[in-house]
Amino acid sequence: MGTGLIPVLVRYNMRWLDCFYKSLYNFSWLKSQRNNRRDAWKYFFLLMIILTLVAVVPVFVGLPKAIGELKTKAKDLPEFKATLNAGTLAVTDLKQPFVFKDDENFVIVIDTESAAAPSLNNFLAEGQSGILFSKEKVELFDNASGQSKEQSLKGMPNFAMGKTELVNNVDKYTGVKFLIIFDVVFLLVIFAVNFFTKLIGLLIALLIVLLAVKIAGKEWKFDELFNVGLYAVTLPILLGFALNLIGFTISVYFLAVLAFLLALVFTKDDSIVIAS
Repeated sequence: MGTGLIPVLVRYNMRWLDCFYKSLYNFSWLKSQRNNRRDAWKYFFLLMIILTLVAVVPVFVGLPKAIGELKTKAKDLPEFKATLNAGTLAVTDLKQPFVFKDDENFVIVIDTESAAAPSLNNFLAEGQSGILFSKEKVELFDNASGQSKEQSLKGMPNFAMGKTELVNNVDKYTGVKFLIIFDVVFLLVIFAVNFFTKLIGLLIALLIVLLAVKIAGKEWKFDELFNVGLYAVTLPILLGFALNLIGFTISVYFLAVLAFLLALVFTKDDSIVIAS
């Protein structure tokens, strides 16, 4: 049974790769898939799986190193006692302001003793990101995006924690069992996000394309456009991925899908054979 399954998987993968290649440019082939919903769904589903794996593999690869660094840094912290009561944070047994800088230009500041509200900007050099814990709020600055956020501690649940509790919690939540659960949940969440965001973007684009083809008198039904669209998302996804690699963070997926589908339905091709 196992040896018979391998040729089937090989043939399916080769067929999927052929569909992937043709979906990038072959309008004639794409139009021929307008009545082939089952294969279109199988192609789209596997495309989302591959897209998810591309997104999560770097996280999974870098996770062990990040966990090791987290454990080391937690153990290297000086002794302290942190208490949050009625929205007010107090840190004792720690000389303040306490400033910790890592190798990635990220700064952690703790200052719950200053009479005036401290500002994170006073502790950051050019190009650095960081987080400040003061007695009434948490302030965060991300240098990459230039965004600064503040979160009041009012309404937060009371707690008390020292270095020993922190180290124990880090060890507890970075164990093998927890990491396996985290990896599975993270994988499912990223897959769901990819699947539904790409599908919703496609559906919105299809409504616009359907309106355009009705006005132009083209013989396309919504379900036919949907079947073709499940393949047509391939190039826009690759385009978005390439733009992200060069630092272009604005999503072009919807506009790219819309442009691709409009070009497809308004391209004349009399040699098409519709697949049944």
